[in-house]
Amino acid sequence: MTPMTLPAYTDRNEDREPEEDAGPVLRLVRGFLTNKATRLTAQSVQRALVHARFQGEATRTRQQAAAARTIKTIEEAVMGIGRIGLKLVELRALIAPLQEDGNVYARTSCAKRYEEMRNEIDLIAMSATYLGLNLIDGTDAHIRLMTGMTSRTAFTISHTNLTAGRKGLGLPALRFAFTHEIEIKDALHCIGLAQKHLHWAMNVYRQEALYIQRRTNVRLNKDVWPPKDELYHPPEDE
Repeated sequence: MTPMTLPAYTDRNEDREPEEDAGPVLRLVRGFLTNKATRLTAQSVQRALVHARFQGEATRTRQQAAAARTIKTIEEAVMGIGRIGLKLVELRALIAPLQEDGNVYARTSCAKRYEEMRNEIDLIAMSATYLGLNLIDGTDAHIRLMTGMTSRTAFTISHTNLTAGRKGLGLPALRFAFTHEIEIKDALHCIGLAQKHLHWAMNVYRQEALYIQRRTNVRLNKDVWPPKDELYHPPEDE
């Protein structure tokens, strides 16, 4: 299985804040200056400043709320990734002993449980939803978030498919109920690739959440974010 690519941010410099436009205050004042029919007085400028300040605060409030919803959506995805990771560890522990056990009944029994767990992984991915948004199911949802006053400060949190099937984690459906050695080896190989893909997705969403936090001061739920090594990562030669 080839890990699905999640578009990286192409216009981001962590050491440089995105440029803002002139802002609502200067825009309104410039409007007064360019309109010859308007008499620029202290009172009119004061009204413009109050109005612009109110608009700016309302915009920042909306952006803060949107950032908080985005963080919650990412955290739901991260919790789903953690649960899927545990299922993959369980799958590996289920299948690996079959390489030494030629009992047909044991293999067919494991095959049945394997298919059940593939369905459970799908359910986990589809349930990682917050306010109707899901970043790891089989849809193509994404979030476009503004962190400033212009479109130059917008970026997109993209979707990655972590369902069990071919377009997601790539866990193969069984044809021979593990009665063929090649099917056991193929399943273990695909589980290893799926675990690496989970690590990649976890790191991407971790970076996105930290970026949003830095730009908007939205708090992260520290209980959601596991240590980087909590998900089992198979050795390269598996």
